[in-house]
Amino acid sequence: MKLASKYNILAVLLVLLALLGNCTSASAADYTKVGVKLGNTADYKTSTDWGTYNRTQLLVYGIVGTIIYLNLTDYYPNGTIANKHQVIGDLVIGNDFIYAYLLAANLTVGDPIYVGASMIINETITMTFAGTPRTVNHLRLPDGLFEAYWDKATGLMTKLNLWFLGWLNMTIVSTDAWSIVTPPPPPPVAPPLSVELSGEFDYFIYERIKVRLAALVKDAKTQNPVSGAIVLIEIYYPNGTLWISGRMYEKLVGTGIYEWESSDKIVAMKLSKGVYLVHVKAFVASDPSASDMLLFHIDPPPENKSPLLTTMSYSVASAIVLSAITIGGIFLIRRHKRLQAETALN
Repeated sequence: MKLASKYNILAVLLVLLALLGNCTSASAADYTKVGVKLGNTADYKTSTDWGTYNRTQLLVYGIVGTIIYLNLTDYYPNGTIANKHQVIGDLVIGNDFIYAYLLAANLTVGDPIYVGASMIINETITMTFAGTPRTVNHLRLPDGLFEAYWDKATGLMTKLNLWFLGWLNMTIVSTDAWSIVTPPPPPPVAPPLSVELSGEFDYFIYERIKVRLAALVKDAKTQNPVSGAIVLIEIYYPNGTLWISGRMYEKLVGTGIYEWESSDKIVAMKLSKGVYLVHVKAFVASDPSASDMLLFHIDPPPENKSPLLTTMSYSVASAIVLSAITIGGIFLIRRHKRLQAETALN
């Protein structure tokens, strides 16, 4: 399931949780008090049963009254971005499941998490988050499928455990809302690549071989072979339309040589005759950083003859040559014997 759709499902689930939670509690809490500031960030250690990312960064990129604009970015363990998502919600009414990440400031035990919510804060306790003891509000539904902790002074979510088709667990590890934030590790820098494509340039329609192409991928600076690259190949018909696309794989690890082979033999594919364009793109981390192309021909048999006729013609020609050689040899032998007889008579 795609990550974006997971967020949509979470939104629906959290709305249902709000409707099915504890009984409604009257409160004099001030839901217009925003505890975070524009530009505040928070980093979370994240784990899910549906994704391989392990860190999420939250950014407060807009505040208009009680409407908060949040950017959420998930990162893979190697530092590359796995997913981006935006939440725009009003702290007063709790739309767009904003309450999963942020509440109004200074709520306390017995308060609904937003105006009219049936989910109320169970307790207000002291816990250590992001290296600092904090007063936090805690809510846990009786079935245990939703549990969250929010910092009381800022309303910022510090810990979340949510079950829906698998667990989502988030724990804050740093934030500049009350402590020094630890910057995320920079994404790996992909080396500039060079790629050189090679293969057979002329094929006949009736050939019983496969189309086979190879690409040599190297570091453009060091000229060392590059393993682990993603090498994509596209082949276009003579009329310019795409025939086939796929991925080239490194057959011998460490060589930087990537190969592609057609799934069937040329004679079985019944390809159109003409010039085919091959385009290859190679990259390591993000956008393609190297490409190359070549042309190959699919040619008809000479004079449009079938392979059988061509083979027969060759056989007939060979038989004629062999017969001529044989007749010539017999003639020379007889002539030699006649000369020997004439010499003996003289």
